[in-house]
Amino acid sequence: MIYRPRKFTIYFLIQIIGFICGYFYPPAIIITVILATAVWIIPERRAEQIIKKQHQH
Repeated sequence: MIYRPRKFTIYFLIQIIGFICGYFYPPAIIITVILATAVWIIPERRAEQIIKKQHQH
């Protein structure tokens, strides 16, 4: 099974939706870019758990 980070999938879907909506309503592209950027800013719980486990050893 190929590992696909959840953030990448969400980011990609937001971008696709933005481009489609942007065809009909151009400001939608700006809105979706901001939302997609927010996805990367929010810390990922799984990554935090892995880091905590590494520091415990």
